[in-house]
Amino acid sequence: MKNLSLLVLLSCFLCLASLSAFIDTTHIDQHAISKKGMVLVKGGTFYMGLDSSQLKDLVAKLNVPASSFSQEFPANKTMVRSFYMDKHEVTNADFKKFIDANPDWAKRYISDSFHNGNYLKEWDLDSYKKGTEDQPVVYVCWYAAKAYAKWKGKRLPVEAEWEYAAKNGVGLQDMDGSVSEFCVDQWKKDAYAERAERVKELLLSGKRYNYQHRSLKAYSADSIVIRGGKVSGPAANHHHTWRQGYGNKDCSATVGFRCVAGNDSQI
Repeated sequence: MKNLSLLVLLSCFLCLASLSAFIDTTHIDQHAISKKGMVLVKGGTFYMGLDSSQLKDLVAKLNVPASSFSQEFPANKTMVRSFYMDKHEVTNADFKKFIDANPDWAKRYISDSFHNGNYLKEWDLDSYKKGTEDQPVVYVCWYAAKAYAKWKGKRLPVEAEWEYAAKNGVGLQDMDGSVSEFCVDQWKKDAYAERAERVKELLLSGKRYNYQHRSLKAYSADSIVIRGGKVSGPAANHHHTWRQGYGNKDCSATVGFRCVAGNDSQI
C-alpha cells in the first residue's frame, strides 16, 4: 500500500512537471505599471480600412493595381473604446530590462518552439550592440512581445486600436516609416470582405455586429497581423490602413512592437 501511494505521488509530480512547460511564468513588474510614456487615445467610431474613394485615390497616386489593397477593403464602421498607447516603440534598452527580469525569454534560454532561429539575432548574448539602446527592438517574436506587454501590465493592441490611433495622430511617434508592429489579432485572408457581408446580413435582420479580434476556428493559428509600413517597404505600404499577415514565430529586422493599456474588452 505504501509503495502504491508513493507511485501515485510520483505520477502526480510528473504530470505537474510536464504541465509546467506550458505555463507562462512571466511575472508582472508591479513597479512598472504606469501610464508614463503613454498617450491617451479617446475612443470613438471610425471607418476601419479603405472606402471606394480612398482606394481609387491610392491606385491612381501609386500606379498600382487595386488588388494591392485587397486586404484593406472595404471599410467597416468600427467603435473603439478609450485606451492608452505607448508613445514610442519598445526599445532595445526596454527589452533588456524585461529579459533581465525574465531569463526564460533571454536569447540563450528561449524555447525553440517560440521563434524561427533569428531571435535577437543582432544582440551579443543578452545585450544589444553599443549605441542602439534607443532603437526599436527587432528580431523579436510575437510570443516574446506578448510576454513583455504582460510584464509591463499592458497588452498588444487590437489592430482596430492601432489603425484608429494612427489615423488620429494624438502625439504618437513612428506609427509609419520605422518598423512594422505586432497586433494581438490572428491573421485571416479576406477578413474585411467577409466582415462587410456579415454586417450587411445582421443589419438586414435588425441585429448588431460586434467586432471580434480573435477566433479559434476561422483564424490561422500560426499567423498574426502586423501594422505600419516599415522604412524599407514599398510606397503602397505607407498608409494607415496597411496590414499584413506575419508568422508568430518569425523574427526579422523590420518588425517590432508597442503596447497599449486600458479596456481589455475592446471594441
